[in-house]
Amino acid sequence: MLSALSEHQPLLLVVEDLHWSDETSLELLHYLARRSRTCAILLVLSYRSDEVNAGLRDVLAQMDRERLAQELHLSPLRPTEVEAMVQACLSLPRTGLPELFYAIYPLSEGNPFFLEELLKALTTAGELFAEGERWLYKPLSIMHLPRSVRAAVELRVALLSEQAREVVTLAAVAGRRFDFTLLLHLTNVQESVLLQALKELIAAQLVVEESAEQFAFRHALTRQAISTQLLARERQALHRAIAEAMESLYAPTLEAHVVDLASHFYEAGVWAKALAYGWQAGEKALRLYAPQAATEQLTRALSAARLGALAPPAMVSLLRGQASETLGDFERARGDYERALESARSVDDRSAEWQSLIALGFLWTGRDYTQAGTCYQQALELARSMNDPLMLAHSLNRLGNWHLNTEQPVEARRYHQEALATFQRVNDQHGLAETFDLLGMAHYLSGDVFHGTAYYQQAIALFQQLGDRQGLGASLAQLTVACGSDLMGPTMLTLSLGESRNAGEQALKVAREIGSRSAEAFTLFNLALVLGTRGEYAQALELVQEGISIAEQIEHHQWLTYGHFDLGMLSLDLLDLASAQLHLEQALALARSTSSASPPAISRVRMVIPASRKCVVKPWPDSPEEQKPKPRCMPPKSLLVCKDCGHYSGAFTWSSPNSSWRTIERQRLRFSFPPCKRLPRNSQLVSHRKGCAHTFSPKWEHGSRVFVLLHRCVLRK
Repeated sequence: MLSALSEHQPLLLVVEDLHWSDETSLELLHYLARRSRTCAILLVLSYRSDEVNAGLRDVLAQMDRERLAQELHLSPLRPTEVEAMVQACLSLPRTGLPELFYAIYPLSEGNPFFLEELLKALTTAGELFAEGERWLYKPLSIMHLPRSVRAAVELRVALLSEQAREVVTLAAVAGRRFDFTLLLHLTNVQESVLLQALKELIAAQLVVEESAEQFAFRHALTRQAISTQLLARERQALHRAIAEAMESLYAPTLEAHVVDLASHFYEAGVWAKALAYGWQAGEKALRLYAPQAATEQLTRALSAARLGALAPPAMVSLLRGQASETLGDFERARGDYERALESARSVDDRSAEWQSLIALGFLWTGRDYTQAGTCYQQALELARSMNDPLMLAHSLNRLGNWHLNTEQPVEARRYHQEALATFQRVNDQHGLAETFDLLGMAHYLSGDVFHGTAYYQQAIALFQQLGDRQGLGASLAQLTVACGSDLMGPTMLTLSLGESRNAGEQALKVAREIGSRSAEAFTLFNLALVLGTRGEYAQALELVQEGISIAEQIEHHQWLTYGHFDLGMLSLDLLDLASAQLHLEQALALARSTSSASPPAISRVRMVIPASRKCVVKPWPDSPEEQKPKPRCMPPKSLLVCKDCGHYSGAFTWSSPNSSWRTIERQRLRFSFPPCKRLPRNSQLVSHRKGCAHTFSPKWEHGSRVFVLLHRCVLRK
């Protein structure tokens, strides 16, 4: 029948869950595979590779020998794909319920079936529920497992020997992965007996051997299903026994086991040790640039302090605030920093108080510069009263950067130079790297790209030497604009476009690896700024839109200012004056709301908005001999006509910078456009772009085509 049907049109036959087939069904499928060789039939068979029985193994081997099939291994879904599937199943926005995703992903291990079953189980248990258009969930202390998973695991465990059941229960409490030495210590049996039990667990498809010393559950859900069969008091006792055994066995290398120790002592209800190990685990995660893991560990540490009626150390709240800030969660970071400040003051811990003030000030730079300045000033006064040179130097740096962003560059450089002298005197390499980075920014925004680049290169070398990836990414992001950009005005170009682009791409890679969304947005804007200046508008627009999306998600007002400024200037370059005015006015409003007047904010936006309001685009009559190829997303050649007098105000075309003015003048004279009286006639072509002027030169060429915007050009001697 199938052969007859395939004569009229190709057929697709899909058979799923082959591992559940009996021998008769497998023989039939083997027969179909042989017969379909000469027919237009595609036979697709799916099975779980970890549940292959003897009959299926034989059929697969025969198909391989007869070359009847091609095997495709399906890898688990990546974290981003699991997140997308959760969002699709629950109709969530991109930032919806991140904690739920981090709780579910380790259990599903990227298996779509397990993921779907987990979501169903949570919904059925009432732990995940819809309220209007939003999904809410209860704290997931013990995950409700799908009934199908629990039933399958319970069946397999029931068939085990008593010794194997004891071992697998202990291993389930120990964790997803467990050491042979730890199990041997806990079970107090001979090594041969334990090995026999583990072989039985491997044969039952519950456990796999990863090395001679380490074993792991085949699926995280298997371990969870076995663990949840225990009573709460049983689990608590086993967690305590495991934690104390680990302290004894791994005493020389406890640093490598702090995460497991924090978890076991917390589940055992030993609150003081849960707080201590959770604090260490959170610090370790931050050092490894894992902010989400740090948040989980530090939250558990603070919970242990609360449950044990212990005073939570200020540093635990401070560290969790740093993790939340890295993840772009302003309100949580602010709450933690303020709690850390209050806690430090209550016990007169002046060092923690200073750190909390610096952290709060840095956080507020993304929302309100007035608040940031107040925090920095208090930190500076506290550092002076403590007579601590390093704290004083760090305070000077932060306050100097604040002055730079409020358009006081001379004062900013004075603060940074004083900090630099202190760090050099005490030979603090990290302090020197931080100061070089800030001096680079101060010189860039003052138009001195030559010295700014030199400072950034010193900072980058030190950050690389120190292994500080966050500092390295920040300096690389700033170095991106060293090839010249509209933001910096007339400058000596210190790097080529390729070198600057490479710095930006490295910075973007670092920001994404360490999970810093703020740094990622800033780097995208810098790359867009440089590419837009050179006429690569399509990619520049794509980058700036991506950066704005991130800035909106983390509610970073300073970066939103920067992003709308970039979009406004790109729109102005493309003569989309309505969009330019809209984005520039948004940038202006955001800059005012944060009390920041730094570039790219109030001063340059004020200079550009009036110019965009006075212009209107009219078609430019073309001539046959002047036909030139135009890139995608560029408007046709046009004239910019002054709204006030109706006269010629400028034009744009594709050509080399040296011949562009002659081309425009020839067209103007040919079609008798009267010049606008506002444009003086002198000798050198200079573009007034984004409130800055720079001379066109061969450095701005891209092959034989350069997009020259003459609507903001004047002739200068």
